[in-house]
Amino acid sequence: MSKIIVSLFNFCIAILNMNAAELALGNEVYRIVSTILALVRDTMIDDEHAMQLSECCFNACETMKGALQGKNPSDLTESEKATMENLERLIHRVECTLRSAASSSPCTKYNQKNVESYMQSIREILSTLQASRFPPGEDHSVGERITTAGHRRLFRSRVTVKELPSLIDAIFSGNKVGETMCCLPVGHAQTFIDVVDEALHAPDLLSGIQNKCLKLLYRTCGHNALLPSTLEVPVCFDRTSNALYRGGYADVWKGKFCAQDVAVKVIRTYSNDDSLKIMKRFCKEVFMWRFLQHPNILPLIGTSMSENRFAMVSEWMPNGNINQFTKSHPEVNRPTLLAGVAKGLIYLHGNGIVHGDLKGANILIDETGQARLADFGLITIVSDSANATSSNSHAHGGTTRWMSPELIDPEYFGFEKSRATKSSDCYALGMVIYETISGNVPFQGYRNHTVSIKVVRGERPRREANFEESLWKMLESCWASKPNDRPSVEDVLRSLEKVSYSREPLAREGLLFRQAIVTFAWQRMFLLFMLILTPIVVYYLTPYMTVYL
Repeated sequence: MSKIIVSLFNFCIAILNMNAAELALGNEVYRIVSTILALVRDTMIDDEHAMQLSECCFNACETMKGALQGKNPSDLTESEKATMENLERLIHRVECTLRSAASSSPCTKYNQKNVESYMQSIREILSTLQASRFPPGEDHSVGERITTAGHRRLFRSRVTVKELPSLIDAIFSGNKVGETMCCLPVGHAQTFIDVVDEALHAPDLLSGIQNKCLKLLYRTCGHNALLPSTLEVPVCFDRTSNALYRGGYADVWKGKFCAQDVAVKVIRTYSNDDSLKIMKRFCKEVFMWRFLQHPNILPLIGTSMSENRFAMVSEWMPNGNINQFTKSHPEVNRPTLLAGVAKGLIYLHGNGIVHGDLKGANILIDETGQARLADFGLITIVSDSANATSSNSHAHGGTTRWMSPELIDPEYFGFEKSRATKSSDCYALGMVIYETISGNVPFQGYRNHTVSIKVVRGERPRREANFEESLWKMLESCWASKPNDRPSVEDVLRSLEKVSYSREPLAREGLLFRQAIVTFAWQRMFLLFMLILTPIVVYYLTPYMTVYL
């Protein structure tokens, strides 16, 4: 796989250095490389054959660039137009043959004779094209026309697997790279993203190369508001029905994907002006979510477009969120659940991601009873929409009752703007612990505006009877007004694990309720027993008492 990846990388570098007119004449080349990539992924052709074909496509790009340097399509001579048409027809034949191979048996391999035949034809046409453009005796190597030194080195020779890191570095070192990525036509940018994404998943590439590919792909997706094609999933759900959940910025439906229940979260957009900005953020955040793998993180299945609205498809969590789960399962060990929440948050922070909207409603429970964090990163997407409003949400995008004081009023605490941090996540984690154990939302009974005032003034939820001393002290440290005074999430995890290991019944609502029922039942049984026993005792003891008297 590494050979085909290297070849496709060389091809993409050539594409990034084409102008708009040259790209317009290169559509056929793009289609053939996309086809090669898909067939390699599906094992319809082997790596060696695919590499040879893609090398020919790379040569076609180089030759077209040389022939079309500084020209508009209307400026081509009749000879150049005829040669170009022959090249496009030939590549179209290659594409049709490849697609025919793809539609046949999975065991079918692309015929080596066909590969050699097409390669020879392409070489002949490219020679004709190059000869018609350049006078004899001149040096017209493509590499010499690239201004960046790094790019010149890349185009003088093909790149090997070991040279991929320097190749990617050269992409970023160019002054016009960002502009070029932004100006790529959608179809071309999508092909480039898919090629780099394929490289990212190649098992025989070094980890250092994969990290560089990740950075390249993240940047390209953000520039072009696109995602790898492999993320698009055909999900079915009924938009005409009522959403199962309506949040401040998204609606959730239950759908089907491959006969599996999935959650489809559709993000709301509030104006056409916001759509592109939100889509760019959406692509970046979803792209990062794709690579997060942890037992306490909600897995991403893919993305979908529904009526021009962006949707994220994830696994369906049958037990709902943590609040619903603890109400229906009062006997559950809540510190163990909360320890899972802390572990998921530590994992996010370790990957440079701040949740930003941690609360009970965003913590889902899977079929095994494991806590899964959801909606991380979504906060940075929706906060770009200036017209977004929610009765429960703050301008920062978080939810007021779980927000730290510096997010509610940043100026008061010496900050220029409201920005979620690891420290604000720790504050929210403390509120989640309070919410999960007490069974009440923070500041229950107060309006959001009143809550904001109370939090900035330093007021916090009151301690309830079912909190032991050590746990409550830990929560108070999480709620410190100054971010630097709060503990790390690792410290919170250690405190939760100590509570869990001591087997203290912190989920006392269910336990106390059961104890009350048992006590009440025993009392009723004792009373009934006494009512039955008393007449019997009196009946049998009366004669003896009479004699005695």
